[in-house]
This record gives sequence, structure tokens and C-alpha cells, in this order.
Amino acid sequence: MRREGDDEPTTYIDEHNRLIVEGDPFFPLGMYCSGVTETLLETYTEAPFNCLMPYASPDEAGMDLIERYGLKCIYSIKDFYAGTQYAPASIQVVGDEEPAVRERVRRYREHPALLAWYLNDERPLSMIDQLEAHQRWVEEEDPNHPTWVVLYQVNDVGGYIRSFDAIGTDPYPIPNRSAAMAGEWAETTREAVGDARPIWMVPQVHNWGVYRGYEGARPPTAAEVRSMTWQCICEGADGLIYYSWQDLHRDETTPFDERWPELKAVVEEVAEQIPVLLSVEPTPELEVQAPETVRWTVRTLNGTSWLFLANGEAEPARAVARAGDEARTFDLAAHEVRIEEWGAR
Repeated sequence: MRREGDDEPTTYIDEHNRLIVEGDPFFPLGMYCSGVTETLLETYTEAPFNCLMPYASPDEAGMDLIERYGLKCIYSIKDFYAGTQYAPASIQVVGDEEPAVRERVRRYREHPALLAWYLNDERPLSMIDQLEAHQRWVEEEDPNHPTWVVLYQVNDVGGYIRSFDAIGTDPYPIPNRSAAMAGEWAETTREAVGDARPIWMVPQVHNWGVYRGYEGARPPTAAEVRSMTWQCICEGADGLIYYSWQDLHRDETTPFDERWPELKAVVEEVAEQIPVLLSVEPTPELEVQAPETVRWTVRTLNGTSWLFLANGEAEPARAVARAGDEARTFDLAAHEVRIEEWGAR
């Protein structure tokens, strides 16, 4: 795993689990998408995203296009496993994996649009030897960019820890479970890595009906997306990659033109707070009494502290925050998020 001080990499993870890009802290904020086109990027960049994760690994022209739009690419080599559904035709047996991985990393490791390598999309723990090998090959070929993997196997994250630099899990609770699942999974993921790896979580914006049929299905509401976003951040997310751009277009129940402004509003709120979220200034010793489904964090920037609260449930909740002699009560509506300057009245 690349860390600060390792031969001065251009992109690395510092001691606070922040991604550092060309010397500056960077909070990955983006979406999964099928592929990269100029039409997509024209709309995508209406939101203050700073990166994206295309399933169709871009060619040189695609990487140039991403750079031209001021974005970074999490480059997918997640399918470079023999026998898997979307493995390249050149990978027929396990022995074909290493040369394919090394060649692809060499090809794009110097490209200025590259942010990280996407190595594993929910592969089983039974493949751990291959997963660790892929991590090792990428480290050897490119010490300047971290790797990221995403798992639904939230309770097995610890077993994968040698196969990634940054980890994400993908809680998709809506409509059958509570939005509070986002905070639960983020907390479980953070505890599994012992705060030793960055967490780039994958919040749900898609409608499960796209995959499972629309009976009883619906997309998350704007309030649920906002709550799930901030629950993840409160539980330590160092980045957010939403799932997914293509499904916003494929949803037969809700037009893209209705969902897109809602998502943009959430992303704009997160982007506005990125300097605060990336700050490592000391924070007040704060105690918050609230139901477990109310997630919270406190951050300080330029001497001003901010309290973030996110209610994961579809019911009101009360949070009481105390620091020294100061106490404040917050009555949160269903799925409400509050961002409060601490000490302000």
C-alpha cells in the first residue's frame, strides 16, 4: 500500500486516509457509468463531480476526453480474471492475467486523468490469491496510484485487506430496507479495516427495478439519497462514488430529468463541504446522545467547528450534543440531515 514518504508518489494516501493528488487533499466524488462519451460528460459536469468510474475501460482518446473535462478516472481492470463473464478475450487461463494487468497498467499509469485502479467488483473471498496477486502487480507497475475495490460482502472485508489500498461497500437498501443501512455498512467497513484504509463508499441512487422488475420497486427519494450520503460521511467515508449514471437513464418509473436535479443538489452540498471534510484540525470533544440510526461527525476548519447529523430512519429522531458546558438539542425529521456550526445559535 502506497503511503506518504514512499518515493514521493504523485497520488498517495496520507496518514489521515486522505487521498493526496499532486500535493493537495482530494475527496473522490463521482459515479459509476457504462462508458465515456462527450455527450455524457457534458451533462455529468453540470454537477461538481471530480471523477468517474467507467465500466468500459477507456482507451487513450477516452482518457484524453476525461482530462479535457477536468475529471479524474478510476480505471477498471476488474474483469481481468480468467473464467469471469466479462474477461478480455486474451485472458483464457489464470496465467494470462499477469501480463494483461501489467500491460494495461503500463499503458495508462502516466496519463494525467488517472486517479486509481479498480481491481475488484464483488469478487468472492475464495479468489483471494488472485485478488492479492493483482494488487501486487499493480503496486509493482505503478507506485503512483492507489487501488480501490468494492464489496457487498461487508462482513468479510477484513479477509480482503491485502488486496486493496482503498475499500468501498455498496449498501443498496431501497425499497426493501431502511436507508439506515448506509450508515451501518459504512461503520462496519471502517471497523473492519481498523481505520487503516480509506473508505470510498458507494451510495444507492438506482432503482432496483431496472434489474429485478418494477413491481414494488422505486428509486430512493431525494431525502433518502441525501441521508445515505451523509450517513456514509459521518461514519468515515473519505470518498463517494454513486451507483449509477446509466441506471438513472434506464429507470422506467422516473425520468432522468427529474432525478438528475435532485442528485446534483446533494452533490453540490457535499462538494461545498469538502474543505471541511478534508480538514485535520483538532475537533472539540463532543458527545452526542441519539438513536443508533442517527449518524454524526464533527470537523473543524480554520478554527470553526461543524456538526453533521444524518437521520437514517423514516421517523423523527432527537439528538442531544454536548461539549463542555454547551448542550444543544436537534429534532430531526425523517431522513433529515443537519449541518450546524457548533456554538452558533
